[in-house]
Amino acid sequence: MEFPFFPEATVENLDGLWNFKWLGNDFPENINAIAYDEKGAVPGVFDTTPLHFNEKGVGVYQREFSIAEGGSYEFYCGGAGLVAKFYIDGKLVAESFSAYSPIKSIVALEAGVHVIVAVVDSRFESQPSTLFHTWADFWGYGGIYRSVTLRKLPLGGRIARAAVFTKSIETGTVEIEIATEGVVDGTYSFELEFDGPTAGEGATPKAYSLEVVDGKARLELQVPDFKVWSLESPALHILRVWFNGHSIVTRFGIRTITTDKQKILLNGEPVFLKGVNKHEAHPELGPVQNSQLLLDDLLWAKKLGCNFIRCVHYTHDPRVFDFCDELGILVWEESLGWGNPPDDLANEKVLAEALAATKEMVWRDINHPSIIMWAFMNEADTGAKEAIPFYTTLISTIREMDSSRLVTYASNHAENDKCFDLIDVISVNRYPGWCGPCAGGVNYLDFVKKDIPYLEKMFTEKFADKPLIMSETGTCGIFGTHDYGHAQWTEEFQCDFLEAMITPILNSPRFSGIAIWQFFDSKSYVNQGQIRCKPFGTNLAGLLDAYRRPKKSFYLIQKLYTKQ
Repeated sequence: MEFPFFPEATVENLDGLWNFKWLGNDFPENINAIAYDEKGAVPGVFDTTPLHFNEKGVGVYQREFSIAEGGSYEFYCGGAGLVAKFYIDGKLVAESFSAYSPIKSIVALEAGVHVIVAVVDSRFESQPSTLFHTWADFWGYGGIYRSVTLRKLPLGGRIARAAVFTKSIETGTVEIEIATEGVVDGTYSFELEFDGPTAGEGATPKAYSLEVVDGKARLELQVPDFKVWSLESPALHILRVWFNGHSIVTRFGIRTITTDKQKILLNGEPVFLKGVNKHEAHPELGPVQNSQLLLDDLLWAKKLGCNFIRCVHYTHDPRVFDFCDELGILVWEESLGWGNPPDDLANEKVLAEALAATKEMVWRDINHPSIIMWAFMNEADTGAKEAIPFYTTLISTIREMDSSRLVTYASNHAENDKCFDLIDVISVNRYPGWCGPCAGGVNYLDFVKKDIPYLEKMFTEKFADKPLIMSETGTCGIFGTHDYGHAQWTEEFQCDFLEAMITPILNSPRFSGIAIWQFFDSKSYVNQGQIRCKPFGTNLAGLLDAYRRPKKSFYLIQKLYTKQ
């Protein structure tokens, strides 16, 4: 069961086999004149298919659907990319310029048969989004990544979301924020129930008279027979809220995440984050992730000894967070962005896109107790002055929406970052001896061994009141490639680097966590960009290969993580 859901609502799931047309570099001038000659799966991406493998271009999806009852519907697509436009009966109903972000709108439909068309463009040079560039070290898949649905909306005012924030783990007190749509300010009756039935008979809700102001109503309640969510005991509760003849069901956990000087505190107790960076990628499926693949990846992480996942570099499938909620895994979630230069950070359109993607992320995933940090814009140029207003706006927006979690971002500008004072946790990406200069005649491990003491000293002198985590570090090793002399790109080389880098972090009083780059190999530049540094068009820094086969480094990290 995926949360939240609306028990009384009729939902039309449009997944399945759609008609498909490959247009290559031609953008359709008339979507009604397209002659479809292929089939495409939804969810599905065209650049993993035999007909269009690794191709960039425009693909058009089309199908008919019928609805029994006319009215207002919420159109929803979990994510598509790189940019997508959706039409129903020839009318544009929704578009997205941020790959992986949810796409939604409200449409009026009559009973009967309708036609939906999705135009998806995966070309970097033609797409108008500037959050995602050709130099980003992950493949920009073309297609519809997640499910497409239409949900019948009730007449009159309705509930859009119920967010739950922990106020006290001692008393089980929570603040509930009910967001409404189509409701003018005033006093209304709501009914709420904790941990009751989510459908059918037997509900015993309690009525509350609440003020709706600017579309939101708030109240504080104690959860009966509450349990605290933790890594060891990931207890979860259900909230159901009724209003105007319909209801929403959501799931939440009672827990706190705070900082105390250099420590991250889960429920008031220090926690050291032992984790990995995880993409949504598979050689045959791309970003289309079925539940077993999502769960298996998390079980591999648990087997590794992880208590933490950094979900990079975009908004991931919400089922990941449902599963992490249940398994007791902490999560960093971030919105789209990779290596954006000062020109991007000075661009109002880029800021608007980043804000939209970040707001959608926080709005959608607000109730997952596993998520402890919100982040954005991986490795943008935070050494530039243009970053300050850009990051200030994003961070203040996140905190307005959710003050219960930590805010951070991954920086590769440790020495000259201008935005560290804005965030709760300092997060640095470092690849000494692997990325960047490595002087002739100097063993790369000399760079590695000097880096952690250097960072400890720097961040003890600066930002001593903030926790520090290594948000990325690692190196590449090709699965099954070995060398007695531990030459670069071998599994032995990867182990040497990781052991030298990670052991001192695990033993450092200054660090509060680490996320290894990366969990499994994933598709990157293919015949474009820095092709010499990406054999097979793949980022090969995984502890597992792309098919989730363990390398020697997996067992090394398992030993280091589990002995702590």
